[in-house]
Amino acid sequence: RTAKKAGLAGKPATLGRNVSTVAGLRIQSPGGWRLGRAGVVYWRFHVGFPYVGQAMQASAPEIVFGSSEGGLYLGFGGRATHRVCQTADRLVADYLAAHRDQPKVVLDLSDCTWVDSTFAGWLLGLRKRLGPHPDRGLLLSGCSDLCRDSLDKMHLGSMFNYVDVARPEEVGVVACEGSDTPDKETLELMAQAHQQLASLDGENQAVFGPIADMLQRQLRAAK
Repeated sequence: RTAKKAGLAGKPATLGRNVSTVAGLRIQSPGGWRLGRAGVVYWRFHVGFPYVGQAMQASAPEIVFGSSEGGLYLGFGGRATHRVCQTADRLVADYLAAHRDQPKVVLDLSDCTWVDSTFAGWLLGLRKRLGPHPDRGLLLSGCSDLCRDSLDKMHLGSMFNYVDVARPEEVGVVACEGSDTPDKETLELMAQAHQQLASLDGENQAVFGPIADMLQRQLRAAK
């Protein structure tokens, strides 16, 4: 459950329990973060939009991480859903704790085929946290037409800076713990993500506002 050097399976670069470092980036593994499970309703909320959540991945998704030109590099593969957001958010928080001035976060979506509404809302929140910068802040690399189409449907396509960044030579891989049924912390992240989407405009409010409200009710019931 600690991060591992890519291509060196079974040889994690461990500093201590649940703590690892790769390419000068010190992170904490998700081990020990899991809270009590909470039930959640899944919705097919609008024709053409991705699901809020759906049982889609039998194995735990992984995030590739490293350093890119002084910034944080995170690479995603397959479908980017709520399963990856909590781990990605913790990796970003660890990076920002040490790089508060002019942060740069590159999210590589070149191996990503699809993004759901939770991931899209998390992207929007991350953009606000990092601030708008032409060459720093949040950068999306290798965003495929399929991912762009998902973002466009959620009125986000024009809000990000798109670049092509090569994958760093030295990277690590961290598994995203949890399951398709969100725990309490993930449920809270999902609610915040949909509130971000709902705040964009009236159409988004009509689509994502009820979902954010439902998630808040699920969250209150879990407490």
